[in-house]
Amino acid sequence: MRKSLDASPKIVAVYEAVNRLICDGQDVTQLIVADIAREAGIGKGTIYEYFDSKEEMIARALFYQLDVIMVETSGALEQAKTVEDCFLILVGMMDEGSRLGTFFDLGKKLVSDAPAVARKMQDQGRICELLQKYIDRIMDIFSMKLEQEGLLREDTDRDYVYFLILGFLQMVMSPGYTPQKRKKMVEYSMITLEKALK
Repeated sequence: MRKSLDASPKIVAVYEAVNRLICDGQDVTQLIVADIAREAGIGKGTIYEYFDSKEEMIARALFYQLDVIMVETSGALEQAKTVEDCFLILVGMMDEGSRLGTFFDLGKKLVSDAPAVARKMQDQGRICELLQKYIDRIMDIFSMKLEQEGLLREDTDRDYVYFLILGFLQMVMSPGYTPQKRKKMVEYSMITLEKALK
């Protein structure tokens, strides 16, 4: 029987080790349990007290990383002064080399190169739940900022607002845009959003 994964310092060390190795350029398909254990500062056998497989360990480490990134993202958005600042924060987080951008690039790689890890993530059923939780939180923050700026009326359909914001975010965060082009897209999004909400 596996030990509980909740808040164990050893497990957090494993999660952080996996994510450090990946961020340092280690191919996720080439991760070795012994390297992860060494990076985490624990014995290889200890890892198997908590995880049934390497794939489960990597999947849980990626969930942990997503949670860390999303908590940081929500915190940064809450501190933003305006809706435009929120867009710019998200754009900055998607720039090449950012943790959020790297995470999404890794997700694409997992699907094609590491299907066993991707299946573990899917089997755990948390990925959609976790992403929905954070999308909802981000949309709530945007709505709050829109209200503070007087751009959101009480009678405005919230689903319509979410649809607009998600559409703008998808457009602004599309791959291939330079940081300058993304900033221009934010300006365009703000003009369009203000017109749509009048």
